[in-house]
Amino acid sequence: NKVGMDINRAVTDGYYQMFLPFVCGLGPCKAQVLIKKIVAKVSDSLVNRNQFVKGGLLTTKMFLNVATLLKISSKDAQHNKKCRDAEMEEGAPDPLDGTRVHPEDYDLARKMATDALELDEEDVHDEHPSHVINLIMQDTESEHKLSELNLDELANSPLRANQDRKRHTLNLIRGELVHPFAEKRRPFPPMMDWEVVTMLSGETDRTLKIGLIVSVMVTRVTREQVFVRLDSGIEGFISAQYIADDAVDKLQNAVVRGQTLSAVIIEVRFSLQNDHIRVSLSSRQSDVGGGDNQ
Repeated sequence: NKVGMDINRAVTDGYYQMFLPFVCGLGPCKAQVLIKKIVAKVSDSLVNRNQFVKGGLLTTKMFLNVATLLKISSKDAQHNKKCRDAEMEEGAPDPLDGTRVHPEDYDLARKMATDALELDEEDVHDEHPSHVINLIMQDTESEHKLSELNLDELANSPLRANQDRKRHTLNLIRGELVHPFAEKRRPFPPMMDWEVVTMLSGETDRTLKIGLIVSVMVTRVTREQVFVRLDSGIEGFISAQYIADDAVDKLQNAVVRGQTLSAVIIEVRFSLQNDHIRVSLSSRQSDVGGGDNQ
């Protein structure tokens, strides 16, 4: 809901389509019905947001609820065509359909763009209503021009006309004209090594600390090492010199696969880049006896 959804991509991309039910105002059933209607009624792809209502894809109420979250990308070249015919205007792409600006505020956005470009209504009379939007979006100084607008004065017009308070809306529109659907989520911080280990195994730096006594199960015995698995699933090993206080001639005679041992952690090593986590342990009675107090 913070980044919006490209509705045309949702129709053709099954994986991306799975996010559509989570759009506020839709849900699983409405999202499924919407996709089916688009496939059945739209020959190619949606051109503008007007098609949602006029094409019978959404009810007016549903459209007003989800309009700002369903974006439709359009090519700049298509916006430069003159649209004197009303039917042509309805079937033409609108650059505002690729922004978070609500259709109810399109006229306000067009007024803002016209004022920022210092144009008169006569200058764009024969153009598509959103032609000025395309111009301001392509203007390299758009941010500067929009920042010079007196939004308080601009907000007074709709307030006097129908008591609509649009000052906050104007701020949002200005941001969208400069950076349409800009990322509003907080930067995703990279996870620390221990955070990854905890996410995968449930272990923390407190449950895998050196000197802690744990219960392990023998999974494999070689000539020099005994491989074990902790309750969390993390694998570890016990070297031959750490099996018992007395020397062991053959590890296979000391432990067997499936046997449960009490051992103390003596080292924790992990290389997350290589998906490698390994714990070194000791099952010597002298080490286990000291245990958690070490």
